[in-house]
Parts: sequence; structure tokens; C-alpha cells
Amino acid sequence: MDIREDLNIYMQIIRLLDESVNGYLYACDLQDDRMYFTDKICRRFALPFSGEQGIPFKEWEAVIYDRDVKLIKDDMEAVRSGKRNGCDIECRMIDREGNRVGVHWRATVHADKSGKPAVLLGSMDELVLGQRIDSLTGLWNYDKCTEDLESAVLKEEGYFIVFGIDNFKHINVKNGRPFGNDVLKRMTESLEKNADCSVTLYRLDGDCFAATLPGKGKKEVFSFYDTVRQEMEKECTLSAGAAAYSPNRGMDGWTVYQFAENALDRAKKEGKNMLIFFSPEDYQKKLDQIELLDELKSAVDQGCRGFYLCYQPQIDSKNYGLYGAEALLRYESGKRGMVGPDQFIPLLEQSGLICEVGLWVLRTAIRQSVLWRRILPSFHISVNISYVQLRQKEIEEEVLGILREEGLPGDALTLEVTESMQLQDYTYYNKIFYDWKRKGIQIAIDDFGTGYSSLSYLKNIDIDETKIDRCFVNRIQKNAYNYRLLDNVIQLAHSARIRVCCEGVETEEELFVLKELCPDVLQGYLFARPCRKEEFEQTYLNRDSKAYKERREWLLKFRCPAARDGKLDGTQERTEETYEDILEHTSLGLWRICADFETECYELYADPVMLRVMGVETALSPKECYFHWYNRINDGYYNYINLAIQSAVETGKITQVEYTWNHPSRGEVTVRCMMIRAKRENSTVWLEGYHRIISDLERPDFLPGGLKSEIFEYNEHKKTIYFHTKRQMIAGDKIREEDFPECWIRKQIVHPHFADEFQTMFRDVKDKWNRAGSEMLFRTKSGSYEWFKVKTRHLSDKKEDVYTVAVLMDPADQERAIELEYMKKTDFYEALLSETVAHAEIDVESGHIMEAAGLWAFVQSKDQEQDFESIIQQQMRSDQIFCEDRELYEMYMDLSYMKEMYKSGTNTVELCFRHYVKERLCWMKLVIHVFQDHYTENMYALVYLKNIDAEKRRELAAETAAKSDPLTRVYNRSSFEEEVSDFMTTGEDSARGALLILDLDDFKQVNDRFGHLKGDEVLKSLAEVLRHTFRSHDLIGRLGGDEFLVFVKGIENKEILDRRMDQLFSRLNDSCGDFLFCSAGICFVSGEGFDYQKALKCADTALYESKKKGKRRYSYYEKMEDMKV
Repeated sequence: MDIREDLNIYMQIIRLLDESVNGYLYACDLQDDRMYFTDKICRRFALPFSGEQGIPFKEWEAVIYDRDVKLIKDDMEAVRSGKRNGCDIECRMIDREGNRVGVHWRATVHADKSGKPAVLLGSMDELVLGQRIDSLTGLWNYDKCTEDLESAVLKEEGYFIVFGIDNFKHINVKNGRPFGNDVLKRMTESLEKNADCSVTLYRLDGDCFAATLPGKGKKEVFSFYDTVRQEMEKECTLSAGAAAYSPNRGMDGWTVYQFAENALDRAKKEGKNMLIFFSPEDYQKKLDQIELLDELKSAVDQGCRGFYLCYQPQIDSKNYGLYGAEALLRYESGKRGMVGPDQFIPLLEQSGLICEVGLWVLRTAIRQSVLWRRILPSFHISVNISYVQLRQKEIEEEVLGILREEGLPGDALTLEVTESMQLQDYTYYNKIFYDWKRKGIQIAIDDFGTGYSSLSYLKNIDIDETKIDRCFVNRIQKNAYNYRLLDNVIQLAHSARIRVCCEGVETEEELFVLKELCPDVLQGYLFARPCRKEEFEQTYLNRDSKAYKERREWLLKFRCPAARDGKLDGTQERTEETYEDILEHTSLGLWRICADFETECYELYADPVMLRVMGVETALSPKECYFHWYNRINDGYYNYINLAIQSAVETGKITQVEYTWNHPSRGEVTVRCMMIRAKRENSTVWLEGYHRIISDLERPDFLPGGLKSEIFEYNEHKKTIYFHTKRQMIAGDKIREEDFPECWIRKQIVHPHFADEFQTMFRDVKDKWNRAGSEMLFRTKSGSYEWFKVKTRHLSDKKEDVYTVAVLMDPADQERAIELEYMKKTDFYEALLSETVAHAEIDVESGHIMEAAGLWAFVQSKDQEQDFESIIQQQMRSDQIFCEDRELYEMYMDLSYMKEMYKSGTNTVELCFRHYVKERLCWMKLVIHVFQDHYTENMYALVYLKNIDAEKRRELAAETAAKSDPLTRVYNRSSFEEEVSDFMTTGEDSARGALLILDLDDFKQVNDRFGHLKGDEVLKSLAEVLRHTFRSHDLIGRLGGDEFLVFVKGIENKEILDRRMDQLFSRLNDSCGDFLFCSAGICFVSGEGFDYQKALKCADTALYESKKKGKRRYSYYEKMEDMKV
């Protein structure tokens, strides 16, 4: 047989088997370069049917992806030349929709009688290769890349390059995923445009692409990268890493891939938008880090083995005494020796091990601090805490739990957080810090000035200390700029009552300059390097050690000498009469107590002033005088007084106390008492001192205009409070009040939002521990609510004292006011445009209108508090709101609605409504923004009205125009598709209907005979007939030209639709006569797997059937199974 007969036999076999296999079978005449196949492959790819004659191979090449044509040609040439007895190729072809499809060509060679290759018989299978093509870009994917790389490194020298789009996640978030996909496609186009046929391109994953560049040198690789980078610079920046490969280097493909990826990581870390070639030294450094990380994991698993703490002293700048120490983590490796913190701490943070290690550091440092505080009670410990730890859900309670278990007071601990971008979530971190600060823990920002937006921390984060970095302290005596900068920062911090610690003090010259700037704490090598606990104890805590004495002697030169030799001006001579007059005029009573603690016999001898001050009107014996004084001490102070007496007896030092005392005629008064031990004989002790009522003393502020405090005591038995201060801030005038705390709730001195919490605070005080501080709103003398931090403390745990607590009310840090003001400005005032006609600020909890302007200015009155809900009711009764919008407007302006909307996660709502302005109906926009104070959860609303009448009318007109066909006023093509898709994807059972395509028969003849104006009239007539034929909620659109669309909602019955179509054709005949006839195609659709484009195609197929049958008729699409996606 000749080759032609062989081909005929082969094609008979192919036709027999082709439909029963998943792929496509073919035959190739190698001598005539012609391809033979069945029409099955033509349905998938845009190939002409080969028939008996086949098609030239060049026509076959038209559906092969351009970059793979050379691969196919080279393989076919190898087969023709006899170098191969078959082919086994992976390539990409272009289907009818223009998509790249991965195919696997397999074929075997059949020779002619002379042994020359004659026919290639084989198959193309796209199922096997389907997962090796990236669906978005059409490039080879990661699996294909790693496979190709394994073979590439064995063939010839070249480079492998990996591209990464910088900040691609931000691009997606900012512009949306469709935009991000367009960037990826644009990247693909640039790579394909600039890569020659020898280069194979891949999309690895996400924002990463790769390419193998066989036979290329370093300059060519850089040129390729730089060209692509420049073409993409409008959309994004590109980083890349490249690694060389060669058969002589003994590397496998996976190693080359790792090298290139490592170089890409370096490019990202070193600033992005650059190409870095792989460096073996850098890779070794990376390997060392991996090994160190494994070692650190093992150390943590073994109870933090190898870790230890060093302590660097922190010095009080006023007297150079020891303020405390910072605990610093160190690590000693069994293999490497000492490892620097700059090496192991980043690894701990990146791996998350810092969470476990950080808690170990905290517990160890606190435990050591407890021991040292037995020697130095004022000792303070500072511990670093990582932002990674702060992101842990349980971090608040874990820290507080360690504090409780180890028994360290909260005010002896400072937690240092390094300034960084991660701290920009102010609200999140302030909530954590607030909970800690309630227990006394202080917060410090470490390395201040080296991070991101330093000054914003002073404003936005509730901190107690800022630590100035060494870079500002270094050589400050020679740097005028740093001096001025540091001076300003310290003044700013002090104005906000923030402590300042200067780190890195290393020379005496730096210290002398810093002394002028008055920081609070100093730290640095000048005083001591970080050292282990044993050395620290010897130098700073063991008074008998040589190191301690040497340090004290060295510090003497920094202390200013006291002015011991100065003499007081004026006369020192005073007469007894003068002294008595002074005592009388100042109501300073002198006394002496004789106490025998064994017999419990107590006597008090008082001078005349003392008797008058105590309200004694009849003669009393010394014993009676003692009990007159002692029995009138207020409940809650007995233990306090007894401890003071005991201290004075045991120490012999002057002791001073303040307490409340029940005066016979004046009631509760505040008393100051000072005492000292005069002599001691066996069990008898003599104390002497003075007694003075200080309730009525004038005490000018040390800092005029500065912050004050309110102090009062509360007795739960009596339900009374007594102010020790003058009640200068809190609303009300009484120094003593009864029926507390109910009287403050009733008078709304405490804000209604905090009423329950306030009442709970003062219920069963005997069973409660001291309260570190709760922030609440209280009404002040000015009538406005302001923030105060309320602290309660038991005077003792003795039985007679447990029902009395001292209460301290401090004005809260200005952070609350700053935060509230910031939210107002950013969320509200910037939103007020020139069209704003009214705005108001509302306290949602109390209904109080805090401020109003514009149309609502009439509700602002200084004479009375405004009730927001009554104002709204007044507005509703005035019929200013259009009747159809009134119910919705009233709902939005309901305070309970504002609360619910916020609780449901909605901060801002908008309502467009109509409002009568001088009898004309105008469109207005109501905007309500609700926010909550993050510390107290009190709720506020910012409300404004904006006149949007002109804008709304333009918007409605534009919306109608955008959705409508300008000639017929029915939906245009895109709007019709959107409306149908919205209806069909509701998920409801009623999501079904019929899609119709109508085409005017012979419409071209109407235009040719009568002109386009007449043609337009015919189109408008058809649209009008469609409106009258179908229901008002059915959808009518114009597809284009003389084609119209109708979607009949909720219908699935042919009989009903037949009646509609009969009505349509009848009305067309009645209204337009011979001018207007149409054909139609109908497709029924359901919500399950609905695809608009497929439905349209099916309806179009039915229309084609109607045209084919003679026009002026309609047809149904019957193959419903084709509708499934």
C-alpha cells in the first residue's frame, strides 16, 4: 500500500475511536506536511475541517500559542530527520474563546516501505495537562516551572529569575481584585513582549513570576528585568532575584530555585524595586539564621535554656540615686557562644517564640524585683514587651496573672514597647494599656525618635514614659540641633505629664548637658553596662561591698553641694508671748500623750488652744480628754492612727497623719496631726505633737491653673460622704452629703451611662479590694460632663474600718478629650460642606444636645438642658418632612435606633428624604455617625443635614439616562443584563422566567425605503407595544440595532407565554400594519446555575430557528440541559 491508502485506514480508525476518548486523535503526513483529524477538535479550536485532503501544517500552527510554535517545529523536524521515533511534547493552544489551553502531544512514527518516516499517529490530551497552566495569565504554573528547571540545569548555562510585584496586597485592597488581575495580565504581556523564544515564562503563585533564560549572561538578565520594570512602573514596582545555573556546578533545579527566591527576599528587604543576583555569602547567612532558629526552638522547649537576664541601672537625674533597672534578654549558645540580641530577637519575633520567651523574661524580672525591693522598697523594674506579644489574645490577663502570682505591685513595673509601624493601631493598644494601667502598670515607648511618626505617640497612645534613643544623646554637647530638638521633646513630654528617660549616656560631657534639659531618668554605659544580677546587687544594693562604696564616691562629683553655710536674715529672737499668739492665731493645738501599753492606760494633756480646737467646753481629766479625742475619730481611720502611733513609738521619727474627726459642734472636719516620741520609760511612752483642723485652710495651687483632685471618704453604714478638698470641680456645694451614691445618680452628677457601675463601686465595700481606677464622666461646676479617674482605697482591714473607703477623683488624662476631639474633626466637621444646613452633637445615653447649629440652632439654649427626642417630636408635628419619608426619618432619629445600629456594627447611616422649604419640596441628606468612647463605652452621635436637591435631581436624571436606551427609553443592553442577573441570583424559589430576543423582520428595507427617521419611529413603536403587552414588573431592553430583549419574570408555562406572544403579534399588526413584523426566540431559565450569556445564546439559537422557518414567528429553545453551568 502507498501512503495515501495508509492514511485512509488510519483516518477510519480515528473516526471510529475519536468520540470514545477524552482527547483528540490526529494523523500527520510528514512528507506533505498535512494534518488529518475529525470535526471534534474543530468544536474546541478554530480549525477548518480537514476532510479527505487534510489541512496544511501552517494552518494548524495558527491555533498554537506563538511562544510554543518553535518548540513544535523543532520536535517535528527531529521526527522527520529520524532523530526521534515519536513525539512527547507539552505546549499551549488557543481555543475558540481565545484562552490558552495546555495540551500533551503524544505520537509514534510509521515509516514507508523505504524506512523513511511517513506518518505521525497520535493524540492530544488536555485533561492531563489542565492543571499545569495558570488560568488567569495562561503562563506555565509552578509545577511546570520546577519540572523544567530540573532539566534546564543539566543542559546548558543560563539564569533563572523570579519576579515579585511589590505591595501587591495593598494594590488589591486599594483598587479591588479586578484591578489586581489586570496588573497581573499586564505583567504577563510585558514579559512575553520582551522575552525571546528561548525564554520560558511562568506564573508561580500570587504576585510572583519566573523565567528560565538559557544561554544568557548577567547583563542580558538585568536588561530583561529593567525593561519590564520600566514598562510596569505606572502600575507597580518590581523586585527580582536571579541565580545562575550550569551543568558543571552540580546543582539541581530545586537548589537554583531556592537561590533565586533567596535573592528576591533580599531585594524586598533592601528597599524593593530592584534586582539582586544570588550571593553565596548571603545564602550562608540565611542558613545560619535557620540553624540558629532551630537552636532557639530547642532552647525554648527546654524551659528557655541558655537564656538569662542582664540588668542595666536607671538613675534618678535629680539626686543620681537608683531609680530601678531595665531587664535585658541575653542568650548563650552551646555551639556559638554569646549571640547578640540583634541576631536572636528578630528571629524570636518572626517565629512567634517571643511570646513564650517574653513571658519567661517578665516572670524572671518581676521575681528578681520582688527580692530587691526588700532592700530598696522604691525599686522599679522595666521589661521590654514585643508588639508580637501585644497581638496575642490573652496577653492582658497573662501579664496581670504573673504580677499577682509573684506579688509585685503594679506601680513597680514599666512595660517598654519599641516604637514601630505596628503600634499605629492606637485604639487596639490603648485598650490593652488601659487595662494594665488600672492595675498601676506604667507604659513606656522605647527608642523614641527612631521609628514612625514619633510625636503621634505622645498624642495618641496613653503612655507614662518615653525613652529617648542614644542617637539624640550622642555628642549632644557638640550638636546644637539635637540639643534644641531634645529640649523641645522633653518640654512637650513634661507638659503631658510623661516621664523622660535618656538612654545611651556614655560620657560626663553628655551628662552635664543633659542636666540642663532636666530629663527624669538616665541610663547608659557612663553609669553601668548591663550586668548579671550578682554584679548588679554588689554595685547598687549591697551597702557593705567595695563596688557600692566606689560608685557612691564617684557620684559625688555630679551632685550639687548643699548650701550648708548660709545664714538666715532677720532676728531669731522670739518671746513666749509671741509663740502663744502665733499658736492661738493659727489654731495650732499642742498636746502630750502618756501611754502605758501594758495596762492600756492612756492620758492626753492639752494646751488651751488644743482644748478649744477640740471643742472642749468643760473641764476634763487627762483620761477623759484622751477618749474625747480618740472616740471621735471617724470609722475607717483607727488602724491608720494606731499604726502611726506605733511607728512613732518604734522609730522615734516625726510622724504626720491626716484623718477626719467628728467635732462636737462642727461635725466632720479634716485634721492634721504631727507627733514624735518624747521619752520612753519601761512600758510607758510619751508622745507630743500638734493638732490642727485643716478643713478651712486656704491652700493655693502650687501650679496655678494646673490639674486638681477631689478627695472624699465614704461610710457605707451611714451612706455619707465627706470631702477633704473644697469640692472645686465636681458639681454641688456640700462638703458632707447623705444618701450616697444614690444622691449623685439622682442629680445626674454622675453621667447616666455610668450609673450602674458607679452604684456597684460603692456597694458592699467591705468585701472589695482597693480599686485602682475607673474612668467615668461627672458633671462639673461648669455644668458639662468631664472625665475623672475614680480610685477607692480601704484605710485598713480592721473590723472597725472595713466600711469606710477613701475616694480619689483625678481629672482623667487629656487623651480622652484629644481622642474625642479628633474623632469629631475627622468624622464630622470635615464632612460639613458648604451645603450643610444644620448639625448637632448628641449624647446618646442621656439625650442631651451638646451643640447645635444651622436650622437646629433654635434648640441650643443656655437656660435649660435640651431633650433630643422631644425636639424631634416637635419637628414631626410641624409637617416639615414629606409624608412618605416621615416614618423612616423618625426611625433614624430615634436614639434607640442609633444604639442598635452601632451594636450591629454600623457606624454611619445616611437617609435621603424630602423636606419642605418655603412650600417647595427639596431633597435633603441626613447623615448620622455614632461612635463610642473606647474606654467607657459611652455613646455619642454626630448628625448633620445637607441640601442635595440639585444634586439628587441630576442624579435621578443621570441614573435614568445611564440605564436607558436614548431612542426607545427601555433598558440598554448592559442595564438589562444587570437587572436580569440581579433577579435570577436572589436565591429565591421564584427566580425563574423566560428570556426573549425579538428581531424586526426586514427592518433594513424600512430604512432604505423611508429613511432612518421612519426607522426610528418603527423602533419606538415596537418598544411601546412591548410595554403594553408585558407586565409592568417584566423587563424590556434593546440589545442593539433592530433587536429587543424581554424578560418575563416568574413564568415557566408555555401556554401563558403563547398567549402573550399572540397578543404581541396582533398588536404589532394593528398599530403598524405592514411596517412592523418580528421574529422571536424564547429560552426558559431557572436560578440554579444561571448564566446570562448562556441563556442569551440559547435564546439567540431559538431566534435563528424562527428566521429559518420563515420569519414572523417565535420558537422555544428546547435543550434545557445546555443551560447548566
